[in-house]
Order: sequence, then structure tokens, then C-alpha cells
Amino acid sequence: MVSSQRRQSPWRTWLDETVPAQRSVLLRGYPLLRTLQLFPPVCHQDLVASSLGEGAHYRRLVEHQGVTVFLCDESSAMTTGTYKDLDACLITSVHRGRGSTALVLSSAGNLGRALAVYGARAGLQVYLFHPRSTQYKLCGASLRQPGIHPIAVDLPEPQVKSLARAFAARYALPHVPEIALRIAASAARALFLLEQAELHGAPLDCIAQVVCAAYGPIGIYTCLRELVARGLLPASRVPRFLGFQQAANAPMVRAWREGAEQLLDRHCQAVPENYLEPGLYNTRPQSTYGPLREILTRVGGDLRSLDHEAYARHRDTVLGWFEACGLQFTRGPEGIVEKAGILTGVGIAQAIEDGVLRQGENVAYLLTGGLGPNEPVLELEPSLSIDASRSEAGWLQLLGEHFGLTARQGGKA
Repeated sequence: MVSSQRRQSPWRTWLDETVPAQRSVLLRGYPLLRTLQLFPPVCHQDLVASSLGEGAHYRRLVEHQGVTVFLCDESSAMTTGTYKDLDACLITSVHRGRGSTALVLSSAGNLGRALAVYGARAGLQVYLFHPRSTQYKLCGASLRQPGIHPIAVDLPEPQVKSLARAFAARYALPHVPEIALRIAASAARALFLLEQAELHGAPLDCIAQVVCAAYGPIGIYTCLRELVARGLLPASRVPRFLGFQQAANAPMVRAWREGAEQLLDRHCQAVPENYLEPGLYNTRPQSTYGPLREILTRVGGDLRSLDHEAYARHRDTVLGWFEACGLQFTRGPEGIVEKAGILTGVGIAQAIEDGVLRQGENVAYLLTGGLGPNEPVLELEPSLSIDASRSEAGWLQLLGEHFGLTARQGGKA
């Protein structure tokens, strides 16, 4: 292990050593990510001004049936408790530089909460369209700030997104997140994983994470590919990827198992009443399936689905791994607030049982949320509640009146 630390990879000299990874992986990786041209032209000053704490921790979690599991904790050192703080910080930085005054987005909870907190503290008005089914994720006191406007939508996921985009277009407000910024934010995660694996003297064989639209792994592997292309990382050191989706909403898994090159309607057959985690609600990630499929084909790996039986079988085992390390998942009135992190552990345990992860291998468990800070829980008071009683056009008119907006003059993009 000591010799591994001494043989420091050349790319590490480009990291900002003045910023600990526990403080912000974005700021630490900024010089290298700009050099690799993986970051947008965001001003370092704007990034520093927007940063509230986007840190991560890395530790050996457990050896399970001969497989060593390393925990990449992207939760406990994040301001709002999930890795979506990386997206929120970068998006806020870019729009601060553009002079934007407002942001519009749709989110099942985590990204919306992160962007609301980061945007509001930057002085932006944030219009957050969210499904009523995940309202419990938005009950933290941090969302009770001027400028945050939660809009509960009791409609299917495609209509939530359509309404947010139409609202932004009608009132000339920037709609976020831009896909390129989400991918750029996760490139910083790749640098953190590589650095920590090197410091621990344990190269990774596999990276594992629950995926919804898969922006995260696409960002990670885009960065790894660029490092390889520039001769800064041997291709043999790129770990394969293991992704999991809940069986009730697993379009990517279905397409991958079928060998399909594109995501088709037959793959997108979600059953919301059977969801294990309502926040994993993207039912049609057509634009990201292709890039994820290319990654799996190039570096190896698999996409697997997790049902209620697998969750029940492995849940206590996974919770036991954390309890043995003195780690506890955040709980709210509905129980564990963020199940996506547990689902990754369930997927790892099932993969070990099935022989997909083999004895002697090292796997990174990407905990994207679940160990966040406890804060006072206050019942969310939506600025407006939307349902099927009006048409989209009718709601757009009412929303404009409610917020005092004028069509095409409501904000600066």
C-alpha cells in the first residue's frame, strides 16, 4: 500500500491540493477537469461562490464472501445529503455567470432539493415542479427560504416534465438541468474514485450504482475515457460498471438484456405502485441509454433489476454493513428517506451471490444518498398544487398569474 501511494499517477498533480475532497470534489478536480475540457467555461470564482460543501468520503466497508466492498460516500459530506449537490453547484455557478435570475426544473426530489437550496442561496428564484408522490423528500427546513417555489403535480412523470418545460418556455425562464452540465459534474466523481483507490492501494475492478437516467456513470466514464486517451491512465485500470434499476421501472435493463441498440416503447413499462424508491422515476431515458450501452460494451459490466424479493433478502445484510461501521441511514416520517443507496448495496450483495462479482475483486459502492444531515422536518407548503382538473395551457396561465409573471418576459436566460 505504501509503495502504491509513492507511485503517484501524473494526473494527480493537476488536482487542487488546497481543497480537501471532503470539502468539495468539484473544486478539487476543477483544474484537471478544465484541462481535459470536460467542464463548461465556468469561472472559478463563480464556482467558489456557489459551493456550499460537495465533499465525499471513501472507506473499506466490508469483505463479503471474498469480495471487498469500498464505500464511496457521496452523501454525508454533501450539503443536502446526495451527490446531486455536484449538479446543483455547477448549474448554479454557470447561471450565476450568465446573469440568470431564475431557474425552472422538474425533479422527483433530490436534484430539486439541491438546486432549490443552492439556487436560493445564490439569490435565484427556483420554480420546482415535483410529483406529489415524492413530496416527503422535500420536507426539510432548508427549503423554507425566500425564492423557492415548490409546485406539487399529481400527474404522471411525463406530464410533470412537460409542464415544467412549457412553463419555462412561456415565461422565458431557463430550464435546467442541461444534460452536459450533469455529465460534467459527475466527471469529478471519477477523479475522486481513482485518487482514493490509489491511496488505498486497491485498484477497482468494478463500480456499482443504482441508475435512473444514468447521467452519473456517463459522466464518470467520460472522464475515465479522456484520461486513457491522453495517456494519463492505462486502459487496464478502468473498472467495469454494474448498474441496477428497480424492477418496476427498469427500461434500460430490459433493453440491455434484449440486446437492443435503442430504448423502445416496449422497454418503458413502469408500474409506479410497485416502486421500491419513488425517486427513481424516469420512465423514458432514451437519450442516455445509448451512451450507457456503449460504456458497458467498451469496459464490460452489466445492468440488473432488483425486485421486492431481492430487497427483502439482502436489506438487513446491507444495513448490517453500515451499522458495523457506525453509520446510520437518515430516517423521516416515512422511514428511510433515501432508499437508492440501500438498493445499490442490495444489488452488490445479489451480484456476489450470483457470481457476477467474484472472490478477490474490489468493488466501489457508490452511495449517492442516505447518510445526509438531519434537519428539522416541516410539512411542505406547495406554492400551487396541480392535478388533472385543468389543461396544461390552463395551468400555465394560472401559474403566471400566481407568480406575477408575464409571458416571454418572466426572466433572463
